[in-house]
Amino acid sequence: MLEVKGLNVKYGEIHAVRGVDLEVREGEIVSLIGANGAGKTSTLGAIMGILKAKTDGKIVFEGKDISGLSAWNRAKLGITIVPERARIFANMTVYENLEVGGYLLDKETFKERLEFVYSLFPRLAERKKQLALTLSGGEKQMLAIGRALMLSPKLLLVDEISLGLMPKLVDEIFKVIFKLREKGITVLISEQNTKKALQISDRAYVLQNGKIFKFGNSKELMEDEDIKRAYLGV
Repeated sequence: MLEVKGLNVKYGEIHAVRGVDLEVREGEIVSLIGANGAGKTSTLGAIMGILKAKTDGKIVFEGKDISGLSAWNRAKLGITIVPERARIFANMTVYENLEVGGYLLDKETFKERLEFVYSLFPRLAERKKQLALTLSGGEKQMLAIGRALMLSPKLLLVDEISLGLMPKLVDEIFKVIFKLREKGITVLISEQNTKKALQISDRAYVLQNGKIFKFGNSKELMEDEDIKRAYLGV
């Protein structure tokens, strides 16, 4: 579904991503793991087309080179993103945030997608009239995921979803992400919580200083001595 070839991202003199190659197959959950500053967020931003940075390399989605497309046009093709720290519209209600997420939909499809999101996150239905700024941290992340799901994406990019959440809420959010595959949604998740990311994903890429350090089957990486030592505290 997605091929990234020789991706480079530069912020002035800072070379954040260095020649990254990765692929995501339809129906997979793929993790991009690594320490803070490894280049994970920049990689997802480049795939979505939302970076204010110099990028080069090739991004191919469903056989089509999308490297020169705007984020708007990538969204129309079926790619959406849950950004780091949610970035919801704080002064809009929960419903209005979801309405923005479904901006391309006709009335009937919008209603269907809204029901789908509410079925995943009943708390959003309960709080649909609340201002987003009044939500808890976990609820804000739910809303960010729900907003991204409104367009019924083929590929969902998820950036650092566990950041700042209590362990119980992290478990809840990761269960939902795992469920999305059953709904036919392919997921590429960038995550500092290496253990959780490897537990729910099929394959993983390990980023270190902007480069792919290791990649492979997630279960095998869980047993890799370098990964255990550097990321799992074993």
